[in-house]
Amino acid sequence: MRRHDLAYLSSAARPQALGETPSVLLQPALEHWVARHRPLVVARQLPECAQALLAVTLLVQNQRQRCHCLVSPQAILRLTPPLSIHQCLETLPKAQATLLERLDATLRTHGITAGVYGSLAWEVLGGPGYRHPQSDIDLVCDVDSLAQSILCLEALHDTAQQLPCALDGEIRFPDQRAVSWKEWAAAQNQPASAQVLVKGAQRVELCPVTTLLESLAHA
Repeated sequence: MRRHDLAYLSSAARPQALGETPSVLLQPALEHWVARHRPLVVARQLPECAQALLAVTLLVQNQRQRCHCLVSPQAILRLTPPLSIHQCLETLPKAQATLLERLDATLRTHGITAGVYGSLAWEVLGGPGYRHPQSDIDLVCDVDSLAQSILCLEALHDTAQQLPCALDGEIRFPDQRAVSWKEWAAAQNQPASAQVLVKGAQRVELCPVTTLLESLAHA
């Protein structure tokens, strides 16, 4: 179970909404989402917790509301990777879709898998209301080697230069730790001394760039 994976729950699951929004509003929206067999996303897990922490962005009174919930692992029927770029193209304006399709083809040529998360993914899964014309596009790109990391950065940078909206997201390493691709790109100028914010399965921490480079070298 990886961050950003999609978790589909059994019909018997009764997740309880955890969030700042009053549960009288959030809980019915969560129950409606699950009843329609829509997935939640795997969040950063709580250390030493037997339950799985999942998240979903819901539309409550036409406002986006982030919601977390804890569920028994047995309540998860299946897990799938994040939506692919291809699955999201029809939701984008044609010019943006063309650029993302080209990016996807480039990444696939080099064996790099990209998944979509954030508002674009929620719009595909939940329908209109999650995005506006300038909404960011968030990708998680899985790399297995330093060469893939370099090629991935080049492709993301080239696409970001052409998109009218921000292209954000993460590069994820073989050990499942992930770094903002923009932060990772900036750190390449001083790899011997730079540190980056690393998002792991259970915690967020600063990590030397050299440590991540070593993990790629030994993947």
